[in-house]
Amino acid sequence: HLKELHAMIKYRVMIRRLKSEVLTQLPDKIRTVITISCDKKLEKKIQQKMSKDLDLKERMDDLDESDTTDKERSAVFDKKNKNMLLLYSLTGSSKIKGITEYIFDLY
Repeated sequence: HLKELHAMIKYRVMIRRLKSEVLTQLPDKIRTVITISCDKKLEKKIQQKMSKDLDLKERMDDLDESDTTDKERSAVFDKKNKNMLLLYSLTGSSKIKGITEYIFDLY
């Protein structure tokens, strides 16, 4: 029965350990800053979106000081959030080539 129990546990149960128990067994964290270049076309697009983000921020500040409806504020806030998500995606995309090269250089 012991072999059967072992087989059942091995393939059906995930044993979890506490961070406090495992932390002493892990190596120290190593952080490295890597400078990577970005495609000029993508860099220009990122700069445009960052400029748009600044414009939307100024617009939001102006709305706070004026008599506007919640609907108007919400619309500008939604545009700013969408722009930030796009910026996040673009900056991530711009790093793919450099990170890939770095990883291949490691191994």
